Amino acid sequence: MHMLSFKSYGVRSFLISGSVLLLLANYSLGSASGRSQRPGILLGTFTLKVGSYQRFDAPIRYQCRLDDLLNGRALSVDGDHHFFLQEQGGQKSKIDAQWEPEPAFEWENVGNRGALIWVLAGITEMGSTRTFKLMLKNGPRQPGSFTVDDIQHRHLLIKKNNRPVLRYNYGIVRQSEDEASPNDRAAYIHPVWTPSGKVISGDFSPEHIHQRGIFFAAHALKFGDVQANFWELGKENGRTLPDKLDPKVISGPVFSELVIHNKGTVDGRIRFKEVSTTRMYSLPRDDFWLFDIRVRQAPVDPDRPDVLPAVAVSMEWQQVPYGGMAFRGISEWLSKEVRLDVLTSEGKDRIGANATSARWIDYTGPLGSAWGGVVIFDSPANPCYPTPLRVHAELPYFCCPFFQNRPYTVYSNKPLDLTYRFLIHNGHPNRETNERVANDLSHPPEVTWEPQK
Repeated sequence: MHMLSFKSYGVRSFLISGSVLLLLANYSLGSASGRSQRPGILLGTFTLKVGSYQRFDAPIRYQCRLDDLLNGRALSVDGDHHFFLQEQGGQKSKIDAQWEPEPAFEWENVGNRGALIWVLAGITEMGSTRTFKLMLKNGPRQPGSFTVDDIQHRHLLIKKNNRPVLRYNYGIVRQSEDEASPNDRAAYIHPVWTPSGKVISGDFSPEHIHQRGIFFAAHALKFGDVQANFWELGKENGRTLPDKLDPKVISGPVFSELVIHNKGTVDGRIRFKEVSTTRMYSLPRDDFWLFDIRVRQAPVDPDRPDVLPAVAVSMEWQQVPYGGMAFRGISEWLSKEVRLDVLTSEGKDRIGANATSARWIDYTGPLGSAWGGVVIFDSPANPCYPTPLRVHAELPYFCCPFFQNRPYTVYSNKPLDLTYRFLIHNGHPNRETNERVANDLSHPPEVTWEPQK
C-alpha cells in the first residue's frame, strides 16, 4: 500500500491554474514584538438565521471569494494558518472552519473562488439567530478525524478515526487483475461501509456486471450525430476514464474532499471532461456518514479536448428511463427471500417509487443480523428537481435520471453541474432524520457576512 500524507489545514497555499495563490497574512503570532499569545486576526462577523427548520449538526457552506474574507490585507505565505469561528454569546465556543477552493476544468481560471465550511454542532432551534466572529490564526491545529490512503495509485480510501468509510476508485478496476475486460470501470465508489462496519455496496454483480457501487453514467448521450452509451459497458462505445490530472485531496478538521478529473471517451476519442468531488463532513456524531458528491461535465471538441471550444459544442442526455447518479447494493440482496425496506420523501416503497419524483430516497436491507442503508438527497440546484427515480423491483439498485421526463442538453460554455448529498446509516429508514438533512440542503440557514472595519 502506498500512503499519501496530506496536511490538515483551514487555509494554506494551494495551486490554482498553475500559479501559487498567496493566502496567509504577513503576520506572525510569534514575532519579536512579544505578541505570541494573541488570539488571531479578527476578519469579520457571520450572522446566521436558522429559518423555519430546527438544525442538528448541520453543515454550513458560505460561497464567496477568499478576498472577501481576508478583507484586503497584504498577504504572504507564512507557515500554518487556519480559520476558526468564535461564537458570540454563551460560552463563546471556538469552532473549526475550513476553506474549500472551487474545483475547475483545466481551462478555467476560478481565481480564489470557493466556500467557507463549518458544522453547526448540536441542536439549533427554528427561528433563532447565531453570530460568529471569523478569526485567522497561525500555529498547528488538531488534525481532522479523516485520513485518506492512496492504494496502488488507483484507489483513495477514506477512513474516520481508522474506521473505513468509502473507497473512490479513480483508476481502472478489473474483475481479473491479469486480464483486461470491456466491463472494467473507473470513476466509481466501492466499497461503502456503514458506521457499524458492514459493506453495503456491490461490485461486479453477476447479472448486471456494469452496475458498480455508487457510480454516475449516461445510458444515452448524443454528441451531434454520434450516439454513445456509458452505462452498460461490455460492447458499448462509451468509457469514463482517468484524465491526465492527478487526484487532489483536501484534508482538514471540518471535511475531507477528493477532487478527481475524468474524461468521457467514445470509440477512443474524448467527448467530455468531468470534475468529480466527494466531500465527507466531519460530524460530532458517528451513527451515520454524511457526504456530498458534485459532478461537473462539459462537452469538448475531440480534436482539442484540453481547451474550451471556441465555438460551443453540446451533448444531449436523451430521454430514457435510467442513468445518472446510481447505487448498486450487495449481491446478497438479489435473493427473492430478502425483502428490502425502501422509503422516499413522498412515502413510496420499493414498488411504488419507480418513475416517481422525490427529494430523497432511503434504500436499506439486511447485512447479516443487522440492517443498513443509503439515502440520496437531491439538490434544488439540480435540473428537474425533485428528481425522477428508477427503482428496480427485483435488482438491488436505483438511480436518479434527471432526464427521465424530457431530454437535457449541456453546452461546453455552460457545464452540467449536479450535487447529491448521501447519508449512510445503520438500521431502517428514519423519516425524521432524512427530512432534517433534506431541509439543511434545500432550505439552508441564511448567512450574511460583514467584514471587520
